[in-house]
Amino acid sequence: VIMANKDFSELAGEIIQNVGGAENIKDLRYCSTRLRFRLKKDRKANAEELKALAGVSMAVRNNGQYQVLVSNVKGVYDAIVSQGIKGVGQVDSQNAWAN
Repeated sequence: VIMANKDFSELAGEIIQNVGGAENIKDLRYCSTRLRFRLKKDRKANAEELKALAGVSMAVRNNGQYQVLVSNVKGVYDAIVSQGIKGVGQVDSQNAWAN
């Protein structure tokens, strides 16, 4: 996925790999600042590797979510979804898991 002449496909693939692979992701949402993953097994995620990626500022487990703070949330979200991950869309950070 290319936005504003920036391709986020490589970063998306690295994020998927470091949250335990596509098979470990239940679904993905995003808010204004971060990607919000629901993972099958949080222990498969590698926060240190995620934080070492260019474009990722933080990775943390919080409130049943695995959150990854990235510089262009929508661009990276779209790139991850284009790689076959179930995307649920944008959520308000206060109600990140409301159906």
